[in-house]
Amino acid sequence: MMREALHAYMILNHGRHSARTYRLATGVSALTRLLVLAPGLVVGDEQDRLVRKAAFEQYRSVLSWSCGGQKWTKRYFASEPGAQEPGSAGG
Repeated sequence: MMREALHAYMILNHGRHSARTYRLATGVSALTRLLVLAPGLVVGDEQDRLVRKAAFEQYRSVLSWSCGGQKWTKRYFASEPGAQEPGSAGG
């Protein structure tokens, strides 16, 4: 949700182009981290793999958000036209 908040900030203060650039840069960063972490999922002892898997899942989620796959975050941020805040009438 922090990334969605930053995305909303970028839209409000810097425009949609900057917000899209932020989302793209975040996705590229997450993809790079996933590529670096992937070999670690099969190497090392069980405890190390569990820690790496948690990190992998975190960046997979970030990549999903950057591609628009985390739609649930829209419920909490009015970064898109027509989005409503939680607890508001009509939603």
